[in-house]
Amino acid sequence: MNRTRSAETTKMGSTLHPDWTELIRECLIDIFSRLSMGKRWNGPMLVCKKWMNVCQDTSLNTILDLEAEFLTSTDTTYWWSPEFEEKVDTTIRSVVDQSQGELRELRVRHCTNQSLSYVAERCPNLEVLWVKYSPKVNTESMKKIALKCTKLKELDISCSYEISCECMELVGTNCKNLQVLKRNLMQPSEVARLRRYAYVKKQYLSVETLGNVDAYTIGRHMHQLKHLELRNSTLTDKAFAHLCKRCSNLEYLDLVGSRYLTSVGVANGTSSLKNLKEIKKPDFAATLKDTWQNHFANIMGSRLHHDWSELAPECLLDIFSRLSMGQRWNGPMLVCKTWMNLCQDPSFNTVLDLEAEFLSSPESFYWWSPEFEEKVDSTIRSAVDQSQGSLTEVRVRHCTDKSLSYVAERCPNLEILWVKYCPKVTDVSMRKIALNCPKLKELDPSEVKRLRHCTYVQYLSFEYHGDIEADTIVRHMSQLKHLELRLFSSLTDSAIVDLCEGCSNLEYLDLFGCGRLTSKGVTKAISKLKNLKVIKKPDFDVLGEALGMDVEIDLEWLNKLFEEYDVVMRWELGPDWTELTQECLLDIFSRLSLEERWTGPMFVCKTWMNGCQDPSLNLVFDLETKFQSLPGSLSCWWSPEFGDKIDSVLRSVVDWSQGGLKEVRVSHCTDSSISYVAERCPNLEVLSVKYCPKVTDDSMLKIALMCPNLKELDISFSYKISCVCVDMVGKSCKSIQTFKRNLMDPAEVTKYVPSNYMEDPSIFLIYGNIDAYVIGKHMHQLKHLELRFSTLSNNGLAQLCEGCSNLEYLDLCGCNKLTSDGVTNSISNLKHLKEIKKPTYSTIMGWALGPDWTDLTRECLLDIFSRLSLEQRCIGAMFICKTWMNACQDPSLNSVFDLETEFQSLPCSTSWWWWCPEFGDKIDALLRSVVNWSQGGLKEIRVRHCTDHSISCPNLEVLWVKYCPQVTDESMLNIALMCPKLKELDISCSYEISCACVEMIGVYCKSIETFKRNWMDLAEVWRLQRTRFRFVPPNDLDDPSIVLIFGNIDAHVIGKHMHQLKHLELRFSTLSDKSLAKLCKGCPHRVSGLLASDGLTSSISNLKDLTDIKKPNFTALII
Repeated sequence: MNRTRSAETTKMGSTLHPDWTELIRECLIDIFSRLSMGKRWNGPMLVCKKWMNVCQDTSLNTILDLEAEFLTSTDTTYWWSPEFEEKVDTTIRSVVDQSQGELRELRVRHCTNQSLSYVAERCPNLEVLWVKYSPKVNTESMKKIALKCTKLKELDISCSYEISCECMELVGTNCKNLQVLKRNLMQPSEVARLRRYAYVKKQYLSVETLGNVDAYTIGRHMHQLKHLELRNSTLTDKAFAHLCKRCSNLEYLDLVGSRYLTSVGVANGTSSLKNLKEIKKPDFAATLKDTWQNHFANIMGSRLHHDWSELAPECLLDIFSRLSMGQRWNGPMLVCKTWMNLCQDPSFNTVLDLEAEFLSSPESFYWWSPEFEEKVDSTIRSAVDQSQGSLTEVRVRHCTDKSLSYVAERCPNLEILWVKYCPKVTDVSMRKIALNCPKLKELDPSEVKRLRHCTYVQYLSFEYHGDIEADTIVRHMSQLKHLELRLFSSLTDSAIVDLCEGCSNLEYLDLFGCGRLTSKGVTKAISKLKNLKVIKKPDFDVLGEALGMDVEIDLEWLNKLFEEYDVVMRWELGPDWTELTQECLLDIFSRLSLEERWTGPMFVCKTWMNGCQDPSLNLVFDLETKFQSLPGSLSCWWSPEFGDKIDSVLRSVVDWSQGGLKEVRVSHCTDSSISYVAERCPNLEVLSVKYCPKVTDDSMLKIALMCPNLKELDISFSYKISCVCVDMVGKSCKSIQTFKRNLMDPAEVTKYVPSNYMEDPSIFLIYGNIDAYVIGKHMHQLKHLELRFSTLSNNGLAQLCEGCSNLEYLDLCGCNKLTSDGVTNSISNLKHLKEIKKPTYSTIMGWALGPDWTDLTRECLLDIFSRLSLEQRCIGAMFICKTWMNACQDPSLNSVFDLETEFQSLPCSTSWWWWCPEFGDKIDALLRSVVNWSQGGLKEIRVRHCTDHSISCPNLEVLWVKYCPQVTDESMLNIALMCPKLKELDISCSYEISCACVEMIGVYCKSIETFKRNWMDLAEVWRLQRTRFRFVPPNDLDDPSIVLIFGNIDAHVIGKHMHQLKHLELRFSTLSDKSLAKLCKGCPHRVSGLLASDGLTSSISNLKDLTDIKKPNFTALII
């Protein structure tokens, strides 16, 4: 029996076919239904067309659930970006189309109105909808959901703050089957974390939902609810009671974090829910109202009252009187209207004292801003209004004339006024105080010399005139008992003596910091004060204690003592430092940093300036430490003006170094200064150009060619430096040991970084695998390498580690395309590696990796690669593995060689590089490779800047060789003789191809139907003349024998030998009317064309099939 079974098993095993594509559709659907959406999208859909069609079956697309992927992923930063939202929208639309309107469940995050409107219009049977954390979903799309998806049973709009209560009302009115509603808000800790993300808009996080309004709407329109979640809501006890009465069928209720609910309110509200099975209550100890109840209980020593709003006003006033103003304003005033009215009682507002709040707050810089001053003014006016004119004490800072004048006009009983640190309080308001507040007993307008580094402070140059102030006090304030004159630097002995004689009733006197007062003068002055109890004298004993002498020493005698010992007072000049020798000065200045030299010695005298400009002091230019010491990235750094300043400083240092500059570490410079360094500093060893949006290949190629001694290069966050430059540096700088090519972390991009710097399509794409390939090929001597947030893959890293076996330090943080196994296998070759920083191995969506793509069949690979462009295959798939490289070289994928779109997509600023001989060699090498891979099957070539040596293919039908100065008659005659099937030819702006070649093509290529012989516009010629440097051949632009194209001869040849033409372009040609007439007679079948001539009417009359013609601008030609 066992033998029979084994024989049957063997027989069945031998009949199994490995081709899974032959399974019937029903079987495939059954298999794929067991996979999650992420697995289907990353696996079977990419195997073959049949499997893709099965994965798109309607029965497999009735549910779109991405919640599991979101919960398992840790990389939440990218979710808030517009690019990620577009991907989510694309996924939703694809599933909606595949479901053919049968989508029933949708659970997503970070979608937008567009995709949700798409769902509403096409999926009327939708039953479950989750749109959590969707800041771009608002009333517009939710109204469509409410009106068109009436079968909705479950709705989750948690943390989507743009969805208003109006939408909820529409949903409740139209969706009568709704049983589950989730309206949760974010926790404060989560809000604080998201504020650090650059993608999350601050106004989105500051939105406050109306919890009571939501509760009222739910209770009125959603009676059938069984499951309700209102986490972190702001609803109160009364609103909760109303909700529970209306939604009596609730079985599950979640109120975690609802800080305005009390235990009594929740107990009373849920008493009406007979079917309630589970409830999650908030932490009542942390709620606002219970906190105030406990606080008042400790103060009053009484039992808690269940409803504080029922206390008598007298009792509440007694309680509130024990609180400070800050406690009243931030607590009871926000509880209810009754408490707010009591807090505004005039008896509470006779004193406005903010001094304690100022002293306890560490953020003193914001106080000097206009916004803060407006807030202080608003607080003062509110207190004045609430006091009804009975305000007696004001202690504030950073107010203005407006609020102080308001006080003077309405508070005649003011007795105490403190206006410290008030740069915008002037004589205008103080005169009003003096005239309208005669009962004033205490005034403090002091403390003005502080915080010179704060940008808001504009009055610190103000200086008190000590004698004048003292005289004023004597004449008008003889009744003073308390006087503070701190830091009156101009107050003299005679003035303080006069002051004490006039104010003999003084009990407290503070003279701290009055630098001109002497011990004898102060002693004489205070002898006049009979009632003096406390005095704070200036610090006379600093110098005396330093010399070990009596503190009562006479200053004149001390000066004589200094003269005897040849000691100089601190305010007298020392010896003539300008007489120091050059060597001594250089030794001193070498101990100073670059910033210290620039802001100090250089401004002393010419001798010191010349010393600071000595070449030996200018071998290193390092601004990196200065940039790192400043907080964050300032917006001014990205401005053109700041870049010009950096360039100017760098050029100055280059000139002073006289070519000896060896280290440059700078940010936000431009091409002009880096080119200046390359041309004048051949001994450069260290170059760091981080965050330089205007440094491109233009200057970096010069660095590579002219600075061969380069040992360290840092081009981090400079996105316009392409892999071409990295290649050239590796070839030319054989001593390089440190290379840094870090990219920006999306989570750390500050608001000051211009968006166009990150999104500008003209920026070179940073291809991680190409960078890794170039580094591994040309930088074998590397010891330190940083590639943070690069896009390289496991294969790219393996190639890099094979080429750079001497690496000692490797930083791969943020490289999300790497896997743990890939990194481990690659670094096994690095015997000298001492330190490595690995990435966090997580994908964007957290989806599982698909199958091993290297095991796909060749037919499947060819089908996939046929959907990619030539550029995508050459810079992507070819570098994965040998199998993929061989597939990319298949003849069926290389029948067309088209680089025209790539040339058109690049900016004009990089076009000068195209004329370089090295660029032409690269185009030739690529074209020859494609010709070889095609095995003679190449049919279309669209290229620029190639040479004579690269064009050869017998079956060629389409040939574009625009802007090719090195393509001559030699190769074009071979084309005419060896490519008789040619149907389309474009030789625009290739001036070395003569009319003789055009004639040969017309004679031998009888199938040609499209011919383009356009010339450069004069504006383009002038642009190339200005920017060509040494690469653009001069004969292409300047030789009159070339520029004066024989348009009439071309027209004669075309009309004689190309009768079958249907499309002709002759932009900016020099042909005349007669030649055009001959051409039109010879080419009667021409359907469309681009012509430049005068007098067209008679010539085109012979063209019966003409459908389109673009005439020249005759007015411009005449002018």
